Amino acid sequence: MIVFDLRLFILALVLALVAACGSDKVTQETKEEATTSSSPPVIEEFNMPQSNIEPVEENYDWVGEYEGVLPCDDCEGLYTNIILEPDGKTTLQRVYVGKEDEGYIAKSRLRWYEKYNLLYIREWDESFTKFYVGDGIMIQLDDNWNKRTGPDANQYNLRKVDRSDEF
Repeated sequence: MIVFDLRLFILALVLALVAACGSDKVTQETKEEATTSSSPPVIEEFNMPQSNIEPVEENYDWVGEYEGVLPCDDCEGLYTNIILEPDGKTTLQRVYVGKEDEGYIAKSRLRWYEKYNLLYIREWDESFTKFYVGDGIMIQLDDNWNKRTGPDANQYNLRKVDRSDEF
C-alpha cells in the first residue's frame, strides 16, 4: 500500500522547479552525450567483477519510470525517482525524507550491460549508482555490483510506475 504524503509531494515539486530554474549541475560532456545518441550505450567490453548476479536469458523492458524510498543513514529515507528514456537519457531525482530543502535532480545517460541486465546512472556529484533491472523492478546494487542479501534486501528495490491512468 502506497501512502501519499503531501509534504513529500510538495517538496519534490519545489525541487523540480528549483532545478528547472537554478544552476545546472550536469557537465557539458553529459549534455553532449545526452544529445548525440538515439539508443542507450551498451557496455561491450566490461570485466564483470565477481558478483552474485548471473547472466540472464531474458531482457526486460527497462524503459519507464521507477520509484521507491531507499534506506538512508541520516534521514527517514531516500525517495528515489528514475525515468529511463528509450534513447538512454535518464532523470534521477532524490529527496532526503525528513530533511527540509534537501535533494537533487541529475540528468545524464545510462550505461547498459545487457548480458546481466545491469545499468549504471551518473549522480549529480559525478559518481555512479548501479542497478539490476528485472520485470517491473530496479534493484540498487552495492559498490561491488552485488544484490544485497538478508532481511533488508527488499528495501533497495524501486518499482516500475504506471502513470497511464492518472490523466
